[in-house]
Amino acid sequence: MPDIICWILVITVAAWTFYSLLFFTFYWYEAVNGRYWEELGRKYSINLNIFAIRSILVSIINLARVWLYWPARYISHYWTLPEEHPTETPIVFVHGYLHNRSAWLRYFKWFKKDGLKHLWTMDLKGKFSGIETYAAQLSDGIDKLLRKYNVDRVDIVAHSMGGLVSRYYVQKLGGSARVRKLVTLGTPHNGTKVAVFVIGKARSQMLPSSDFLTKMEIEQRESLGETELTVLYSDADFMIVPTPLAQVNVEGIRNECVGLVSHIGFIYNRKVYERVLSILTSGDSIK
Repeated sequence: MPDIICWILVITVAAWTFYSLLFFTFYWYEAVNGRYWEELGRKYSINLNIFAIRSILVSIINLARVWLYWPARYISHYWTLPEEHPTETPIVFVHGYLHNRSAWLRYFKWFKKDGLKHLWTMDLKGKFSGIETYAAQLSDGIDKLLRKYNVDRVDIVAHSMGGLVSRYYVQKLGGSARVRKLVTLGTPHNGTKVAVFVIGKARSQMLPSSDFLTKMEIEQRESLGETELTVLYSDADFMIVPTPLAQVNVEGIRNECVGLVSHIGFIYNRKVYERVLSILTSGDSIK
């Protein structure tokens, strides 16, 4: 029995390592050819060889965290909404591709510690469905949340593909009247070349210049209606290849670089959380 467990661990770590090396190679190739690899070194005053090794190791550690936190999705009381009426805007969390609500374990802990308790998330059903299918599920969930508390608006925090799901809800399903602020973390707003490894309908939707993304393009701030969008992206996100595809360069939309945070690191990084908290609790608007 111990031998079997040992082999499972070895195979698992090997898989994490292969995954991390594969996607870092894509990121590095695009960075070199896009001529922003050296610029990265100058911008952050880092040794790029050390940065490469560190990025791969951080990716492996964060993949381990995903697996360790995965069972938390089944701890129902952790995700249960309080009964009392909220004094602040309820916050909805949307996870990314092949993940589940356990992605938000740390954010829930941190938000609750900071006094924000009306937090809701869900597992998107249908692992290989399209983004519009997930958006319909999100819409149903938000409708129930609004009815439960008799409120008009929610805020959304979304990671990776979850940002596209949330945008589809806002732009195509009437969500702009129900979402006050949308904060996306490492979302491929303009696609990503690593989507070639995605299985299911979302694969073609997340490729750069896809028909889906073309129809979803934000040509002006008004495309989002009443919703305020903030885009948090990273210079070390090697799931968004090339990295500039994570930005929405439209006047009136805030794009902020969080430094050298990894793709999965967005949901585990305390400083990113603090920025999200600041955005959601800020009374100022960029509209």
